[in-house]
Amino acid sequence: MGHVMLQSAAVEAVDIDSSAVRLTDTILGYIDHDLSETLKDIASEIGVNHIAYLRFLPDKSSDTSLLTAIVTYCREWQVRYFIKQYVKVDPVVAHGRNAVLPFDWEMFRDSGSEALAFLADAATYGVGRNGLSIPVRNRRGIFSLVSFTQ
Repeated sequence: MGHVMLQSAAVEAVDIDSSAVRLTDTILGYIDHDLSETLKDIASEIGVNHIAYLRFLPDKSSDTSLLTAIVTYCREWQVRYFIKQYVKVDPVVAHGRNAVLPFDWEMFRDSGSEALAFLADAATYGVGRNGLSIPVRNRRGIFSLVSFTQ
């Protein structure tokens, strides 16, 4: 039994390694594949529904950040998020602006009614209420969030 589990962990590690290589090759232009399509493939391989990458620059508007986001969410949700200016009520973005450690979306279950309404609307578009976000920061005030959702 232990051997099977170790073998399974090794297969998972290989899948993650190959996903990382494919992502790097896509970003560097070594393969002609759309980045969001590569993320969709990776999401499927690692067992999540969606991956989202959002970068905020200190001298740019939130709208600019949304337009440059790379996500696997459906186009309808992306348009709705932009039009309804959900970036202003999205609890993941609000928490991620100041976070330095990864965080589980479970923490938003007791949020205010506006955040809960946002999460319910997101769920109707297949975003899911379970997620993990990883904040990334640099010294120039740029921060990014990478989120994995179920």
